[in-house]
Parts: sequence; C-alpha cells; structure tokens
Amino acid sequence: MRVNKESDMALIKIIGVVALITVLSYTFFLPTGSVL
Repeated sequence: MRVNKESDMALIKIIGVVALITVLSYTFFLPTGSVL
C-alpha cells in the first residue's frame, strides 16, 4: 500500500531521527552508567 512519496520521506526522516537519538543516548548513557 503506497500513499505518496512525501509521507514516505517523512516516515523515513522520523525513523532516522529516532534511531539517531537512540544511538546518541546509548553512547552517552552507557559510559556514565558504567562509571556510576
């Protein structure tokens, strides 16, 4: 089921931002968690 390319690009951008935030939070919180 294709809608239109604009909604697909928006969905890809949202997924990319969420993945980026997840990776950044892991890289920031895991070292501090292991130190604490």
